[in-house]
Amino acid sequence: MVDKISEINSVAANQLAISTTTSIMNSLSAMTWRRLNELDINTEEITSEEDALAAIEAKEAEETKAEKTDSEQNAQTYYDKQIIADAIQLAQDLGLSVSQDDELTVVMDNIKDRLDELQAQLGGNENTKSVVDEYSNRYDYIYAQYMNKGSTLKNQIITSLDVMGTSGAVSAGL
Repeated sequence: MVDKISEINSVAANQLAISTTTSIMNSLSAMTWRRLNELDINTEEITSEEDALAAIEAKEAEETKAEKTDSEQNAQTYYDKQIIADAIQLAQDLGLSVSQDDELTVVMDNIKDRLDELQAQLGGNENTKSVVDEYSNRYDYIYAQYMNKGSTLKNQIITSLDVMGTSGAVSAGL
């Protein structure tokens, strides 16, 4: 008898869930219902179009925040790697022994010391001076990138988010 009551309760609960889902589907626009499903939003607590739109907005904001965080981390990693690669290449061009594991500040200090040595050895040779000047210009460029990476990175992220926002608006049909 207890099994029969449990079975009846289970069937009744399933019918109620189906009825509730059907009722919600009928009260929401087709576009809203489709968007809820696309975003994999649980519809159990949604009772109206307003609830659905609020849930969609919250989910989209959550996803945008996650995309922004991922974008910032990827840009940071790429930008740091590029600066380090440029510094290591310059160090190697100057005949210094460096590795990918060396701290950027150590590599840059070693480059600066080597450039100072080369400057001291010039002795009026214009060909050597132009080569040393080229290395110095590369050093200055890398150093400026390193010092300005915060503002440059911020601009890259803002541009990336603007593109994502435009893309999202287009896909939403706005």
